[in-house]
Amino acid sequence: MGTTTSVRDFVAVQDVVDGLILAAERGKPGAAYNLCTGVGRSIAEVVRKLIELTGQEIEVEGDSSLVRGGETSILVGSWQKAQRELAWSPRVPFDSSLRETWDASASWFADATI
Repeated sequence: MGTTTSVRDFVAVQDVVDGLILAAERGKPGAAYNLCTGVGRSIAEVVRKLIELTGQEIEVEGDSSLVRGGETSILVGSWQKAQRELAWSPRVPFDSSLRETWDASASWFADATI
């Protein structure tokens, strides 16, 4: 894994879909809307939470060759414009979204014939 110190704004896909629908229905033509949570989480935090969900002991190793040059260390958005103009806000808690994603992925892999 490359750097785990980068911070990103993780938003549930359900919230993004709701925001895109509202943007199509209510948004101003050509306007940009951030569909985000406004909360930054490090990659290390997300990896720790995923490892907890597995119930396994997993060691993560860094690999500096995977770090991209010019990488922005912190990317966190503001959804205030989307709230004002679309009446949109993020609703799905991060932990719930991560759990749903893990459960769906685990179920798919369990059922897959490879």
